[in-house]
Amino acid sequence: ANALEKTLIFSNLSLTKNGIGSQAMKKIAKSLTSNRFLTRLNLRINDIGPNGAMEISEVLRVNPFLRCLNLEMTTVGSIGAEMIAKSLKTNHSITDLNLWSCSIEAQGASSLAEAFKVNQKLETVNLGYNRFGDE
Repeated sequence: ANALEKTLIFSNLSLTKNGIGSQAMKKIAKSLTSNRFLTRLNLRINDIGPNGAMEISEVLRVNPFLRCLNLEMTTVGSIGAEMIAKSLKTNHSITDLNLWSCSIEAQGASSLAEAFKVNQKLETVNLGYNRFGDE
């Protein structure tokens, strides 16, 4: 994560299965808030949890360049989904969002659904294998 605090000048960053937790996510997010090059971020299979999702939501709030965000199997949960949903209401760059198997329950799904009504840029969203239930 420390190496990423330098200016990133590539468009695609994959950090799949790197053992990234919420502390490392904080450092990564810091480098992404002003990054003008990165358009695709893959954080698949990391344990960023709700605290890491809070950091991602800040990136979504301020970075107008990120287009594709993969958070598959990152345990963001409903709390993290709610934070991401709040940022998606004002983010106009994300077109592809993957939240597959993120332990999102009904409340998080409801928040995301509200954000999807507002955000007209999203083209692809994957919410499979979560815990929405019948609600």
